[in-house]
Amino acid sequence: MTMETVSIKKTKWVASPGTTGASVTAPSLTVNGNAFFAKGVCYQPVPWGGSANWTPYGDFMISAWNEVWERDLPVMRDGGVNLLRTYNMPCEQKGVVHDHTEFLTQCWNGGDNPIYVLLGFGDLNNLAVYQPWEDGDSLRTAAEKVFLDTVKKYKDDPAVMGFIVANEVNTSTTIDNLEFWGWLNYLCAEAKKNAPDKITVMSLVDDSMDSVTSCGDQMPDLDIWGINSYRGQINPVPANNFDNLWSSFQSVSNKPLLITEWGAPASTHDHEGALSFSKAVADDLNTYITGHYKDFIWNVVTTTSNGAGTNPNSANWAPVCVGSCYFEWSDELWKLDVASGLECQATVQNAGVSINSAFPGGWDDEECFGLNSITPVESDGVKPADRLGPTSTACKGGPWDFAENKPYAADVLTPRPSWMTLSNMFEGVSPEVSLDGTIAAVFGARGNWNATFYVGSPIAASIVSGMRVIGAGVPSGTTVSPATFSSSEPLAKMSVVITNDCNTLNNPFTVNPGTAQLNFIP
Repeated sequence: MTMETVSIKKTKWVASPGTTGASVTAPSLTVNGNAFFAKGVCYQPVPWGGSANWTPYGDFMISAWNEVWERDLPVMRDGGVNLLRTYNMPCEQKGVVHDHTEFLTQCWNGGDNPIYVLLGFGDLNNLAVYQPWEDGDSLRTAAEKVFLDTVKKYKDDPAVMGFIVANEVNTSTTIDNLEFWGWLNYLCAEAKKNAPDKITVMSLVDDSMDSVTSCGDQMPDLDIWGINSYRGQINPVPANNFDNLWSSFQSVSNKPLLITEWGAPASTHDHEGALSFSKAVADDLNTYITGHYKDFIWNVVTTTSNGAGTNPNSANWAPVCVGSCYFEWSDELWKLDVASGLECQATVQNAGVSINSAFPGGWDDEECFGLNSITPVESDGVKPADRLGPTSTACKGGPWDFAENKPYAADVLTPRPSWMTLSNMFEGVSPEVSLDGTIAAVFGARGNWNATFYVGSPIAASIVSGMRVIGAGVPSGTTVSPATFSSSEPLAKMSVVITNDCNTLNNPFTVNPGTAQLNFIP
């Protein structure tokens, strides 16, 4: 069930800070007045043989590359994705106009189960713009113009959630530069002036809150802090989460928190150092994803307790999370090329060189984070290995057909088990506030899920067949009416949280808002 209305032509996003004192409230994120929880993926679908260092510089959301996103969007929508975080979607790139209207129209889907878009800008992610500060003035002027032109162009597009003002530019140098933070806050303020219905996000390297602590006061016009966090590990189970991320963030900021990157590679290395994709690593990655995603749900802005006894990370509970974006949708085979001096290796999936014991496969394989792998196809008798690369390089195997002046056919997208695991979580976990004071059913039909119907405070917890129900002490298979609850508040003020522990259940409950009854059906 979707929370959106097909007839909506505009979307108004509001990110509100939490409050303290006599009236304590959690931060919030809403679209058209309805709470929004981001079930997102990071999206930079560089085709096999392509590179974000070449045209179109990672912006494959323009119309010329429609076969790529037309391949992806239906799969995402069917899997419960409601947000795409992009890295470079400018209205102009190196003097060439980039138009994303067709892509955004497909994302919006007429308002029927839309996939919203958080636009990123490559120029604002370039550290040369900021350090040394005195050398970057011309670069900042150029980046500012394109950023604000893009904001103005898409300020009324219903698919656009907002704009990321920078990604991972909080370094040991910039963190102490007040001019740096002041300029980024200026961009946020100008974005809000030109697009008052959209939000601004800054995506930080997870530096244990050093940047938020030191510079939060310099960013009053920023709506949401985003953090790229790869904390936690597969074992032991209590560590399969983001540890003190939530509580430490709450101690230094009252803004909403969006995890703008999280995830792990799908690969490991064999005894000779070559990439390997094994069932054991796939199984561990599924466990990794499930545990980390549940940690989001415990700390969503609509939760009212730490879930002690069930939540393994309850000691660090804080209701600050408005969702996340998994890194990433599909493998990018170019990622290690420049750093490794392998400019023409975008057709090869290279193994990483850094050990990371927190990841299921034990290695930081940058080219293997995808929920999906990509495989090139033969086009008009041209084998992928025989394709010409960009004219500025000697590389072969590129994604663009220079003879026909168009892309080759889109790569074949092959989902990994991790995509099924994440989509099950996306489809099943929806802690949005119900519409119009009624209790709305938003849940998944398969896998483990939590469903939250939150418009007030929870009552006592109890265990029923196959489910944990917080807020309703009822046996399975019975009807819950207002008289069942020992609460002075009407049913519309009640919170009910249901956790399905059984993979075999299918649509385990129904809701009839007309009579304000909940029917739990095992």
